[in-house]
Amino acid sequence: MVYLIVSGGTVEEKVMKDVLDAYSFDYIIAADKGIEACHRADITPNLIIGDFDSADNIVIDYYKEKCDSITLNTHKDDTDTEAALMYAINHGASEVIFLGATGSRYDHTMANIGLLKKCADKDIKAYIIDEHNRISMIKKATRVYKGKYDYISLLPYGGDVCHVSLSGFEYDGDDICFELGTSLGISNTIPFDYGDISFSEGYLILYETKD
Repeated sequence: MVYLIVSGGTVEEKVMKDVLDAYSFDYIIAADKGIEACHRADITPNLIIGDFDSADNIVIDYYKEKCDSITLNTHKDDTDTEAALMYAINHGASEVIFLGATGSRYDHTMANIGLLKKCADKDIKAYIIDEHNRISMIKKATRVYKGKYDYISLLPYGGDVCHVSLSGFEYDGDDICFELGTSLGISNTIPFDYGDISFSEGYLILYETKD
């Protein structure tokens, strides 16, 4: 099942439209303030979930009459977005697209990027998408196709990732070590159709970005 999770960060109207046009979603979850983005786009999610401490009360009441809802305790350890993801994982998600997972709250953005590891560990394809980025996390050999994103960046997650091979990129290489806390993997490009990333251990955050 393909899930869309709309969170409370920045959700551009055009990005929402492009994502809805590009994917056939089986299930849509709005996490807390993400319901406001759904309301602006005139979308009725299948489920709203959260402690609803940041969303407009009128919109909350509107959607509680139209779709399923799960109200979480405000004193909890996980974010509303993580709760939405766990619901998706527990209900057969094979692919998850996150909108509103980036924005002015960098702590939430970093936490949401961390959630991609949960998906990678379960072999669930997952992307955080906003106006300038498509972000995923990989733990095995991956082919990246040239598309609308100008740059490809790779950063290690959780520790150094070594013995990486890159082919089909502007900057290729064998036995590369991406060390935590360095900028080695920033701003590569794919000159032709695709680039291949090979490694056997660790996690790499894959940023497909444009200015």
